[in-house]
Amino acid sequence: MQYTLFDDEKLQQLDRDLPPDLRDNIYARCVIDLRAQADRLATTEDPATTAAASHVIGSLAATFGANGVSEKAVAQERAAARTPVDPDFRAGVELLV
Repeated sequence: MQYTLFDDEKLQQLDRDLPPDLRDNIYARCVIDLRAQADRLATTEDPATTAAASHVIGSLAATFGANGVSEKAVAQERAAARTPVDPDFRAGVELLV
């Protein structure tokens, strides 16, 4: 299967909307964040970590028009989220809200 990695129109819009120095910093930060999340995926078997990393990857990919990657990340996040949530984690979240 062959598809375009990036939506050129989305990237061109970002180029128009962001000043060059800010744009370069944002792109660099995105690469760093994507690498960190990819490393998390490569080193975990924990469904919650997989879901969290996939969520970040999906959001970053969508921001920069990498729609195919974003769609796969959303599917991966949903698949990982189907596993039961740890009761202690759920209790901790309830304390926050």
